[in-house]
Amino acid sequence: MGLIYLNGLSESPSVKDINKAFYWLNLAAKQNYDEAEFYLGQIYHYGYDNTGPNYRIAIYWYEKAAEKGNEQAQINCANIYQFGPQEFQNINKAKYWLQKAVQKDNPIAHANLGIIGIQENKYAEAIPHLKIAAEKGQRLGQYNYGTLFFNGQGVPKDIRQAKYWFEKAATQNLPIAQITLGQIYAWGLDGNGINKEEALLWLNKAKAQGQFTDKQINAIISKKID
Repeated sequence: MGLIYLNGLSESPSVKDINKAFYWLNLAAKQNYDEAEFYLGQIYHYGYDNTGPNYRIAIYWYEKAAEKGNEQAQINCANIYQFGPQEFQNINKAKYWLQKAVQKDNPIAHANLGIIGIQENKYAEAIPHLKIAAEKGQRLGQYNYGTLFFNGQGVPKDIRQAKYWFEKAATQNLPIAQITLGQIYAWGLDGNGINKEEALLWLNKAKAQGQFTDKQINAIISKKID
């Protein structure tokens, strides 16, 4: 019932009512239903109506659901600890919940643990997580796995292998992957010479998502790399 009032019905959107959603979700949460706890966390995480996020309350509900094994709550809670506002960031807590989700082979958890491994220069820990995430089609995993090959971090430097994974992520509309691919083609970093047409294709895809400007595109296209 709480979800009906939270999301409305496709045939009757007017059913949506945040106050009734809170009532029913809180009622279910008092009976320790992890799904209700998760959705309460989500409401506070992303905000509702004209009310902004409340990360402290979001974490409270997410952790209650996460402790019961709710996989999405584990991921979302870790997301706040890893990527949220500075005052809520706690990498150890992020790792804790990601490791719980990794036990269920969650690709997002693998990707985000891999990202932490890169940030901590622990490439031996990052590689297996990113490999799994990349092979499961998780775009952040694909991009970050590619960066290991691009930079030669924990693996032999291999631009073609890096490009392979960047393309996988870029085709899933990850802007940073599209921009990186654009740079590879614009500067001929893959050993195949400069390909401005292909570079513009990918850079314009990032621009279409509001993540890049014409000025930035021109700077990449006109830059000379020795």
